[in-house]
Amino acid sequence: MFVIAFILFFVSRIIYLFRFPIFNDEAMYLSWGEIIRNNPFNWTISMVIDGKQPGLPLLLSFLFHLPYDPFMLGRYLSVFFSIISFVMYDQILRLYVSAMSHRFILLVLYTVIPYWLFYDRICLMESGVIAMALSAFYGYIQWIQTKRTRWGFFVGLTLGCGWWLKSTILMVVAAILFGSLCGLKSKKISLKEFFGFIFLMGVTLFITISPSLMNSQFANIAVRERERILSFSELMRFPFGLWIQNIQKGFVWLAVYMVFIPVLGIGLPWIKNKKALTIPLQGLLWFATIFIIEIFVSRVFTARYLVLAGPFLLLAYAGVMVRTKYFFPLTFFATIIGIIWSVCLIVSPFQYYRSLKFFPPAAADFSQYILGWPSGWGVREAIMWLKDTQKKKSTLVYIRDDSGNPESAVLAYLLREPNYFIDYISHIQSTNQLLLKRALDAQSVYFISRGTQLAHMENHLTLVKKFEKPYDSEYVGVYRFHTVDVDE
Repeated sequence: MFVIAFILFFVSRIIYLFRFPIFNDEAMYLSWGEIIRNNPFNWTISMVIDGKQPGLPLLLSFLFHLPYDPFMLGRYLSVFFSIISFVMYDQILRLYVSAMSHRFILLVLYTVIPYWLFYDRICLMESGVIAMALSAFYGYIQWIQTKRTRWGFFVGLTLGCGWWLKSTILMVVAAILFGSLCGLKSKKISLKEFFGFIFLMGVTLFITISPSLMNSQFANIAVRERERILSFSELMRFPFGLWIQNIQKGFVWLAVYMVFIPVLGIGLPWIKNKKALTIPLQGLLWFATIFIIEIFVSRVFTARYLVLAGPFLLLAYAGVMVRTKYFFPLTFFATIIGIIWSVCLIVSPFQYYRSLKFFPPAAADFSQYILGWPSGWGVREAIMWLKDTQKKKSTLVYIRDDSGNPESAVLAYLLREPNYFIDYISHIQSTNQLLLKRALDAQSVYFISRGTQLAHMENHLTLVKKFEKPYDSEYVGVYRFHTVDVDE
């Protein structure tokens, strides 16, 4: 039955994988990966430009040596991470859910929950971070059950790999400490076992992330994180208004994106076994730790930062509900809702967005993927149109001095093309003037715009093709330069 569940999972991650257009942050990571592929010494570029961990761009740079569409390769990488998550989720279930029929239902439920289904299908860090966090949870539970300290190496390694993707993985360290302290209190873990595991995990984690820590650009990551989270002095002012907003958003996201699992499961009576080290309670502890940290320290709070907590809530739900008479009816209900919303999300993302209108915090969060310039509608189409039009002709393409859509997408797609010269519009004066003159005479100097943002070049551009976004007034414009004497 695992094979059937896996096939369903795999199909849900692959089918119509490229129907949803390239998102703003996807384009940024793809462009950084392409830049690193061209010059590996630029491996810190994500830290330099945006204070982001370099793990995802590095992985993409290796994949980009394959002669395939970078957009496709990036999404396949997320699907690969999602497979790791699915396998680890199954391995964890095997530790405390004995009936294969129960595991099958829970695996199908995991498959159709829209929260991580969405992130498993786009090239962002979330899919990889979830995979590493579930792997760490599996190693942690194995340590609890076997008391073998060497599992600390495995947990430290997975956390280190996760940190290269996104720093939010460090919340798992807090969850491990909290769960272990509960184990110490219940006398199921000795002090020696605790310190041995934590020491080995900590050393392995530090060694794994040390190349990034020792890089001079690491400070940019810390600066970026300080923009997102509250400082100690801000926390001491007790910003109750912000906390209440975060709590409201968090509960709505979890309820809606996780097909009401929190409502269905957590409010029901706990099973009789309340030992601190049972897997369901550990899952709940991990969920609660991540949820509380995000709620109280986040200045900028989006669903992407909370998705890491979701799988652990599902593990808690599974452990509780599988031992009650409510398991089949409630899980069946949640699964049906999940199937409907997942099919809608895969087939028509805009209809899925419209269905969220009844839950304003969820709709507001998801709108960034559907509306405005960050959405990917028209981005790939504009680039493909230019390639089809110019074919093998030598072409100069300028973009605004910015990251995101469509600028980063242009870099991701065209840097690897030998007949294209890509540069920022601010560098046009330093372009080889003979090269620029020849390209201009051949009508091969273009500017790809983010809507009406033309970098003050309006007098030098002619609109050739406009690719409108279907749900608002934004568009991606392909312009041709008609003069050389461009003034800054």
